[in-house]
Amino acid sequence: MTGLSPRQLRILDALRQDGPLSVHALAESFAVTEQTVRHDVHVLEAEGHLVRFHGGVRLPSPDTKSIDQRRLINSDARRRIARAVAISVESGHSLFLSHAPMVIAIAQALVQHRGLRVVTNNLHVATTLSCNADCELIVTPGRVRGVDGAIVGNAAIDFIGQFKVDVCVIGTFGITDGTLGGRSSEEVGLTRMIVAHSRAVWLAAEFGSFSRPASLELSALNDFDVMFTDRAPPPSIEQLIAGRCVVVA
Repeated sequence: MTGLSPRQLRILDALRQDGPLSVHALAESFAVTEQTVRHDVHVLEAEGHLVRFHGGVRLPSPDTKSIDQRRLINSDARRRIARAVAISVESGHSLFLSHAPMVIAIAQALVQHRGLRVVTNNLHVATTLSCNADCELIVTPGRVRGVDGAIVGNAAIDFIGQFKVDVCVIGTFGITDGTLGGRSSEEVGLTRMIVAHSRAVWLAAEFGSFSRPASLELSALNDFDVMFTDRAPPPSIEQLIAGRCVVVA
């Protein structure tokens, strides 16, 4: 459970000892606000350590936990990449944070940043950054995709077209033949609009994505300005991105 705060570890201990607890009870127990507890709960749920229900939380069943852990393959690499991205974000930056799972980890790393303006089409990103009172948060309209909380559809694409941000941060399912790949056709128009309306494009990609084929082309690999990854890209990728800035976390 590396990367969890002392309070988050104590929340898990309380659930092991007392069983399901309400957010209100946890807030009183730790002498913090319910908003603070909700942020901790969101982090713990994203890591697969607990399950939320209406008004409270509980430890996951063995089956549920194994599913959540599979969704967060290589989560330590994601945290390292997220920290590297957060360090590069300057106070006052305007950002677009996309719907990729990697970007949720980046949002968690930005919770303490000041003076940000963030546009997102992901409910999990919005929930995470809503704890940051010094962040102007703008959420796109559209249809919520239940599997990952992404907001998709033409309404989201049209809304994104109204903005011009300093930096967009995008993820990728895989990289094939010099293109960034996705898993759903709904992501294609969104990603291309995000890239077109950003002054700089940052790609956050785990090493595993370099060898993972993807059938849908989201964007050209050379569209990005900075790549953040957990290991140096393989030679075949390095040739394609020669001259680009690569940050290895």
